[in-house]
Parts: sequence; structure tokens; C-alpha cells
Amino acid sequence: MHRIIFTGQVQDGHDREQVKQRFSQLFRINDPARLEKLFSGEPITLKKDLDGDSARKYQAAIIKAGALVAIEPPLPGDTPGQDTLVNATVQGRSLNMETVVSASVDELDAREQAFDTPAEEVMAEVTRQARDLTINTSGAGAGTAVPAAARGLSWGGFFFNWIWGIFNNTWLALLALLPVANLIVPFWLLFKGRELAWQNKRWQGVDHFNRVQRLWGISGAALFAVVVIGIGAVWQQASERSALRDAADNLNDAEFEQALKGVDDPRERELLRQLRAVQQGVREDTAP
Repeated sequence: MHRIIFTGQVQDGHDREQVKQRFSQLFRINDPARLEKLFSGEPITLKKDLDGDSARKYQAAIIKAGALVAIEPPLPGDTPGQDTLVNATVQGRSLNMETVVSASVDELDAREQAFDTPAEEVMAEVTRQARDLTINTSGAGAGTAVPAAARGLSWGGFFFNWIWGIFNNTWLALLALLPVANLIVPFWLLFKGRELAWQNKRWQGVDHFNRVQRLWGISGAALFAVVVIGIGAVWQQASERSALRDAADNLNDAEFEQALKGVDDPRERELLRQLRAVQQGVREDTAP
């Protein structure tokens, strides 16, 4: 088993203060004293009891922020004088592709519960950020593997179809503009939309992709609710007007005028009065 040791070292060519700032942003460290302690030069065990693959992942995550960490005992193949930085970055990304990308969000979150070191909060953020340290396969075209965390139903594609397709580089969604096809495309996008959006457009990472698609879905649901409420209100008003017209013959003048108070549009009230007058005239003309 291996452990991750951090001594506050930064990579050559990186400004120490900038690296500390990245650590602060990346790991959400708002306490300056805590940040200084991490970069004090004192060896800190960030994680222990790791297998080789997991150790590579944590090393790659710290390297991404511009710092250096050591794995003890050294992994097979890591020899003194070797370009560990480049080697760890390449192998760490390969590991992310194989494990982090294929893991679900719940599986990654479950790992955070096992952290038991003094720097557990930092390493919890490393696990969360590791999803964005993968070899980003978005925008690579059809047939590209889609991370498990990016899969699911595309409610944005369902509700907005061709509009959603334009903003997500999914041009087949424009078929929704055609007759008949517009009945099929929304359901096709519901089940295939997220996969197509990941393959057709470049994203910053899985978290970014999920945030954008969630906003599309929420916007679509809100629009759908507004449309349904609007249609319901129009239907109710039409039903009330129809009932008033049907009942006009059975109301005396006072009752009819009282019922008209529920009609907001003055023009509609006048039309109902004229309709009542016509009905009364017809009735008088046809009376024996």
C-alpha cells in the first residue's frame, strides 16, 4: 500500500503564490493559516493505504494545480532521475479515463467518506475535482464513450428540441421542424440527447456539462408549466363564456347583467348583449 506525501513543493516555472491561490480556489481553503501550513515544507500525509492506481490519481490531481507530491513507497517504474512529473501526469490521466470517468458520482462521493487523514477536506476536493482532470472526450464525434456521470435523460432536448440542438451542436435536432418528424424527434432527443451533446460539443468537463444540461431541463419544465397553465386558463374562460351564452335564454335581464360582470373584456360583454338580443328577437318572431 502507498501514501501521498506533500511538502509544499511547486513545479519549476510556477509562481509559488499563484500555486497557493490555485490550491485555495481548487480546494476551497479560505483559512490563510491552514493554507500556509500545507506549504510550510513540513511533510503532510494527504492519503494513506492506497493501491497503485489510486496513488497515481491523487498525484495527478495535485500536479494539475502546479504542485508536486511524492508516493511512498515509490511505485514500480518510478526510478530516481526519471521525469516523474510527466510520467505521473500521463499515467494519472490514463487512470482517470479508466476509473474516474467510468465511475458514477455516487461512487466518487462514497470514496470521500473513507478519508481519515488530517487533510481529509483537501482530499475530498481532490476526488471531486478529479472528474475534471480526465482526458476530456467531449466534442470528439460519434462513437465517443460518454462518461457514466454525463448520461441520462435530456429534458432540455425534449422540451426545446431544435432550439436545444442549435446550442448543443446537434444538428439532427432540426428535423423537429418537419411535419411528422416533430412528433418523433423530441422523444428521440429525450433518450439520446445527452449522448449526442457530449459527442458533438466541447465541454469543460462532466460537471460543466451536467450544469448546462440541468439548466436546459429546468427551463423546459418551467416553459411547459407556463404553457399548460395558460391553456387551462383560456379553456376555463371559453367554457364560462359558452355556458353564459347557453344560459342567456333562461336568465332575466337583471340576472344576465349580473352574470356579465364576470366578463372582463368590454367588447365581449357587448357581443353577449347583442347575441342575447338576437336570440330574443328570433324567439319573438317564431312565437305562435
